[in-house]
Amino acid sequence: MKSRKIKKILSIQEIKIYPTEENDLSEYKRILYPYLVPSELIILYQYMDGNMIDGDNYIIGFSLSNTIESLQFRTFFEGVLGGDWIPALLPIGSTDNTSVFTILSKKPQWICPVYCIGEGDGELELIANSLNELIRLRIALLENDNDCSIDELYRKYTPDAYLNNIEQQGVYSKNGVRNIYRIDDRQSLPKEWFE
Repeated sequence: MKSRKIKKILSIQEIKIYPTEENDLSEYKRILYPYLVPSELIILYQYMDGNMIDGDNYIIGFSLSNTIESLQFRTFFEGVLGGDWIPALLPIGSTDNTSVFTILSKKPQWICPVYCIGEGDGELELIANSLNELIRLRIALLENDNDCSIDELYRKYTPDAYLNNIEQQGVYSKNGVRNIYRIDDRQSLPKEWFE
């Protein structure tokens, strides 16, 4: 994972990054059990707490909530979505009018897929297949400055993302990855999200 590299780049820019408190991380995992937190997310928290904002810029593209806020958001969304709540969803951040989630599993998983739901929108849209994709994108944005267009970098580092994919085929990316789900369409949602 590229967490070390982005931390190094930010340190050079004199941006201080702190890890999540070990007790908070242990409590986070305990409360979410029997669901397991993806290893990518655990590693990211071990390197960087929720205070990952450089001025007005989010370090990996969205404000990553710390573990306590993540659990508070989860309780909030369970209440708001009621019967449409998906038990495997875990809020991990937000952007303007958008909530950002990953998918939990009862089996150990390395990859942390990242989805978003826009305000007033019933669609769960893929932002990236993994946190590593987002981190590599952020590193590229920090390193390339104006050498490449932002759209070009998004297509390169998050090729299956719904928002960045020009050649969308229905609810699938051009690579055949399902990147849009309707929350209220239970038939279309993966069964493992409810087990």
